[in-house]
Amino acid sequence: MRGSNIRQRTFLLIFCSAVILAAVHSRAQIDTVRMHTAQIRLLARSFGDSVVLRWAPTTPGAWWLANRYGYQVWRQELQGDTTVSDTAQLVGAAVLLTPQPLRPWSLAEWKRQFAADSHRTTAAVAAQVLYGKQWGLSPRNLQGWLTPLRQAAVALQNRYGFALFVADIDPPVASGLALRFVDHTAERGRTYLYTVAALVPDSLYEILPATTVVRVDSPSPIVPPANLRAEEDDGEILLHWDNIGGFTAFWVERSEDGGRLYRRLTTVPLVRAYGEGEEGHHWIYRDTTVQNYVRYRYRVIGITPFGEQSPPAEIDAMGRDRTPPQPPTLLQPMPTIEGWIQVQWEWNDPQAQDLQGFVVYRSADGREGYHPLMSQPLPPTTRQFVDTAATEAEPFYMVAALDTARNAAFSVPYRAVMIDTVPPAPPDTVWGSIDSNGIVRLWWRMGTEPDLLGYRVLWANDTTHEFSQATNTILQDTVFVDTVALNTLTPFIYYRVAAVDFRRNHSAPSKIIALRRPDTLPPVPPVLREVTAAVAAIQVAWVPSTSRDVAYQLVERRAAGDTSWSVLITLPPNDSLFLDQAAAPDTVYYYRVVAVDQSGNRSVSPLPGFTSLPKRAGADPVVQVRARYDPDSHVVRLQWEYPYVPNQPYWFVVYRGYQHRPLEPYKAVPSTQRTFVDRDLIGSGVYRYAVQVRRQLFGLSPLSTAVMVEVPPLTR
Repeated sequence: MRGSNIRQRTFLLIFCSAVILAAVHSRAQIDTVRMHTAQIRLLARSFGDSVVLRWAPTTPGAWWLANRYGYQVWRQELQGDTTVSDTAQLVGAAVLLTPQPLRPWSLAEWKRQFAADSHRTTAAVAAQVLYGKQWGLSPRNLQGWLTPLRQAAVALQNRYGFALFVADIDPPVASGLALRFVDHTAERGRTYLYTVAALVPDSLYEILPATTVVRVDSPSPIVPPANLRAEEDDGEILLHWDNIGGFTAFWVERSEDGGRLYRRLTTVPLVRAYGEGEEGHHWIYRDTTVQNYVRYRYRVIGITPFGEQSPPAEIDAMGRDRTPPQPPTLLQPMPTIEGWIQVQWEWNDPQAQDLQGFVVYRSADGREGYHPLMSQPLPPTTRQFVDTAATEAEPFYMVAALDTARNAAFSVPYRAVMIDTVPPAPPDTVWGSIDSNGIVRLWWRMGTEPDLLGYRVLWANDTTHEFSQATNTILQDTVFVDTVALNTLTPFIYYRVAAVDFRRNHSAPSKIIALRRPDTLPPVPPVLREVTAAVAAIQVAWVPSTSRDVAYQLVERRAAGDTSWSVLITLPPNDSLFLDQAAAPDTVYYYRVVAVDQSGNRSVSPLPGFTSLPKRAGADPVVQVRARYDPDSHVVRLQWEYPYVPNQPYWFVVYRGYQHRPLEPYKAVPSTQRTFVDRDLIGSGVYRYAVQVRRQLFGLSPLSTAVMVEVPPLTR
């Protein structure tokens, strides 16, 4: 029985050494700069009626010497806000809590303390690290690659690492190693400053003391390990959790009966080795003793540096079949005369008992983007599939063998070559614009064909001409920009757009879109024929512009000596005569005609004409001109007054203007009459009338004030 215990302990020690050795090397690096300097790390926890202190030196050498010289623990009360060091005040003198320095127990004390628990492995490990004569690798294994000095250093590091480990997980063992102290004299509600110092002389090893502040109160609750999660794999379960509670080690337990009975999966707590600079928050445990599809319940329990165990974090998980079947061998997909694709494959795995079937996938890219062509797998005996919805846009195929656990094994992809003679549809509508710089912009809607490759843009200067390609390549966009010449006699440019698919089938061209080039050329200027003075007006005659895009004409006038021209009237493109009745007598006027085209370009008659009206002899004007429309006779009746008796023969001239037309001489009326009936109405609209007196010797009066009358449309 004794030999069995020794073998068990030896196995545990070897196991712990393998797990912790890397951690020991990272936690206990020898300071190569200052070989004899270390610190003490100190933790404290209040339990309401006592305070527990846990500490450890930071180097193996400091730990070994402190075991010989011992530790002292001091306590001093604090008052004030301990969260702000400037306001907290020490009260009274420091109290030495350890009149006798704390040193590890003797070997006899170890045996006495654990006489009733001879199988306590942690106690055996602690006694071995303190009093064992050999530790770590045997000298025979170290020969040839470790010097004796290095052998001793490795052995000391191993002793130090195991001492810290067992002190973390077993409070009585920590006390026996002189790495733990319980202050039973602490009073609830008070705040204390604790100091732990090693009594090693500075001449041997400088070990800086450690301090911590504790308020004596009920212990804070210990939270379970955080974020426990499981990865269910084939024949194993991988547990993950986060150590955010400052745990030193963990127990991992498993239940196979829904949580009624748990079994620990390790004989010693689980510890993790991590390198320098790592925080060690993420922990992992791999359970490789599971059976697939058997549900297990796991719980993870954290162990604090004070040896306390946390409430468990629990999770259910099971191993699952993650091994896919053998992949199928895909043959070259072949086109059919219907335009479909026939997919065939080979597959032979007599050992596979869980094959569910096959799934055919299709993609536009041979490397990614595959999607299944059926919602349910094809039967296991199927070896071909006809894709009746095949498209040139997705020519790549793969076949996957699927087992009952939905594990899939994919074949190598193959590209199918389709027979396609159907062209895409042309764009239904093409829009466009052209600016003053000759920049053409065309746009249209994208086609809906899945195998649409792009578009070709065609152009011509005339709809009867053959259209030419405006692009040397296929345009993979729905917007096209072109540049055209503007100094040309062809007013329009015409475009059409054809769609192209992946097989280079071209659609019929779209409907023609005509874009008018911006007109930058002025029209042919009009030519003045004559400018003559009549009895009471100046008549301007000209040859209109011969350009077809003239929109209107302007007759302009300026008096001699003026530099600015004023517009007298706007006329249609083909008018060639204008009577200026507003000209003043005895004034020289210059006239010109301006042609304006549809783009606003202007041209002016090259040589202005000029003349003047003769000076009037001073005839008195007609007054009180009145006009009214007679609906019964469909005539306009005009009346006026002329109370003067000229000294020479005279007569009246009635002027008439219709709509926007100017007043023009219309009818002569004898001097014996003061009325006039206009029976020759042009149509409905606004008429303007004025009366002028003319004398035999070229004397004439100014025009009377014009009157207006509106003639309504005739009703039948």
